[in-house]
Amino acid sequence: MSEYITDHGKLLDFYEKNWGSWKTAGGTVVFQDGHLAVTFQKLRDQIIATGKELDQQYKAMSEE
Repeated sequence: MSEYITDHGKLLDFYEKNWGSWKTAGGTVVFQDGHLAVTFQKLRDQIIATGKELDQQYKAMSEE
């Protein structure tokens, strides 16, 4: 859980530091700077992966 919260904090910090450097297109975030796009995608992927791990752990605990 702490990793999930930390990852969200990193994403919020990223948004704060790069405010206004993205646009939305069709519900997705688009960056002009390729480096920012890669960094954003890595943070997003990490949050999704950690969220899936939490779901799996919760399901396993619920089955016990």
